[in-house]
Amino acid sequence: MPLFPTPVGAYEIDIDLEFVYEKLVEYKTAPHFLLEDSHSSFGQDSNILNDPDLASLRSELLKCIKDYTDTTCLQELEITGSWYNEMKIGDKVTLHRHEGSVLSGAFYVKVDENSVPIRFHNPLKPYKMNDLYENFNSQYASTAVQIAPQSGSLLLFPSWLEHQTDSEMGERCVISFNTLYKSMFFSES
Repeated sequence: MPLFPTPVGAYEIDIDLEFVYEKLVEYKTAPHFLLEDSHSSFGQDSNILNDPDLASLRSELLKCIKDYTDTTCLQELEITGSWYNEMKIGDKVTLHRHEGSVLSGAFYVKVDENSVPIRFHNPLKPYKMNDLYENFNSQYASTAVQIAPQSGSLLLFPSWLEHQTDSEMGERCVISFNTLYKSMFFSES
């Protein structure tokens, strides 16, 4: 029986992706240290999902977050920060986690057929220093799992789960966000 599973939620969101993309490119971007050679709105605008024109997207994301928290028994979460990254051929995301967040998300606005997958690293790897495997194609031996992005897909994952991408072989635009417990910041009225 597998103990201590790491839940990653995968959802498809039906929304006008062209409209979302047109709204995103209105935001300022700059280089970001985690994104080799690409640009991000991180640090430029603290929460693009507060844009009134993106309210329907935010609402759909919150429904998925609610489904995730119901499944995992987490307390209610609220989106506390959001930004977007636009990646071109050769760009990559270096290995990182999302500090100061409970649950993080990646919503893929625009992905072409050559886009590289996101790679989630096994958090148990440091503790398995003496394990020698005959086959690494097992959930018990795997050091990482890759998930191919699709336009309109959302991945939700624990913020402590380290992830990265290899050098981009296509182009993509992704909205990333972080969450905290709603009870910490929002009083019930």
